[in-house]
Amino acid sequence: MRKVKTSDTIRFVGGGALSPVTCQMLADITGRTIETVGNSQEVGAVGTALVVAAGIKGEDVLTVCLSIALSRSG
Repeated sequence: MRKVKTSDTIRFVGGGALSPVTCQMLADITGRTIETVGNSQEVGAVGTALVVAAGIKGEDVLTVCLSIALSRSG
């Protein structure tokens, strides 16, 4: 079996990510840095919306994400 390289940082989303205590517990248990994102409770809904948009447009999800990111940056 091949070992998969993992990141040193864990990105934590969902309701639990709103609690500094939960984030600290996860960091203590794993020995890794924990990062949270803004609006972490909506991450699943945003991901679903991106997949639906890609399906409607007939494009790859990463292509849709890139076009949205580029349109927002400029």
